Amino acid sequence: MTPGIHKGIAAACLAVAIVALTACSGHTDTAATPAAAVRVPKKAQATQEVLSPYMVSAVPVVKPGAAPLPVALKFELQSRPQPATPFEVDLAVVPQSATLARVSGKVEGQDGLTLIDGAEIAAVDKPGESAAIHHRVHVLPAHDGIFSLDVTLSVDSAGQTSSGSFAIPVIVGSGFTDLPGKSTAVVAPAPAGTPTH
Repeated sequence: MTPGIHKGIAAACLAVAIVALTACSGHTDTAATPAAAVRVPKKAQATQEVLSPYMVSAVPVVKPGAAPLPVALKFELQSRPQPATPFEVDLAVVPQSATLARVSGKVEGQDGLTLIDGAEIAAVDKPGESAAIHHRVHVLPAHDGIFSLDVTLSVDSAGQTSSGSFAIPVIVGSGFTDLPGKSTAVVAPAPAGTPTH
């Protein structure tokens, strides 16, 4: 991936993260759920119900010259992520074609994000156009920072399998802990008798 594409994806991720956090502010945060008590997500299902208005689009990672997947990915953070506190992310894979034979996927977290469960998006056969495939993941962030959940989707259509990736930006706590260029160095006073210039 070229530096220009990488910077473009990073900028898009940051913009989506801000929108997602704004949506989270419309929810009432619930008490933190201990990691041991986190419920196992239900098997992925394709349904026709209206998506949550708080869902936003994930950032597609498309290589130059590659055709985009015939699916869209939306997500919703169920609470504002905080360090050492598990949080939930609802995913909705939305087919953009009526000829898909099967859709499946997997979710991975960058360093600093640990998936408690929900790493595998179960395969759904013949989901139908616009029939959302719902999936939920539980994530444990280690510390403040800006991270990404990476979702890889595989699509079977017309006897061929294609795959593509999406990035879900996650701002944990205060986000950046140190601003670039900000110095925390303390200059010690000159010893007595030292000439100054």
